[in-house]
Amino acid sequence: MDSAIVTKEAWRKKLLDLRVAIASHDANKSLIVCEKLEKFLLSLKDKKTIGFYWPIKNEPDISRAIISWLFERPGRKAALPVTEKGEKGLSMHYREWRPDMTLQYDRWGIGTPITASIVVPDILVIPCVGFSDHCHRLGYGAGYFDRYLAKCDVQPLTIGLCYHALEVPDSLFAPYDMALDYILTETELICSEK
Repeated sequence: MDSAIVTKEAWRKKLLDLRVAIASHDANKSLIVCEKLEKFLLSLKDKKTIGFYWPIKNEPDISRAIISWLFERPGRKAALPVTEKGEKGLSMHYREWRPDMTLQYDRWGIGTPITASIVVPDILVIPCVGFSDHCHRLGYGAGYFDRYLAKCDVQPLTIGLCYHALEVPDSLFAPYDMALDYILTETELICSEK
């Protein structure tokens, strides 16, 4: 077995346990991440469609920031990721979301707008299990976001969200691991060097 994968798996377990502790002992951190994201998003005047996540496993709840961005300017759209079986197995794309929409929950318990139209976001807000100070994202390990970004003709602006305590060393990542444009925590906004 590849030692890098074993190392990432060990970090994932440790960080997911730590995230549970953070969420149960300091619910304010999620609110602070949401407030910081809201301020950052409102500075992005030229963007029209945002892809975001519905929180699971103690991820920061950012729905208020998304709604604020959505209604700040007419014509904006928000979208949630949906995984569906295709010709090459499971793939991810984004379907439009509105605050008044009823979501269906998929096999992982993630709320998704199954019947809404597919959209291509120009901003992606991505949950992180962990992050590095060079904007690398440690995710859940399935590779959905990496594969989605690899097939984009035009790369969206990518913002990873995480708690500051979940930082990992840069050495965990290989040269082929893609960095995000930004990592936002309750304490800082890190800009990528890419």
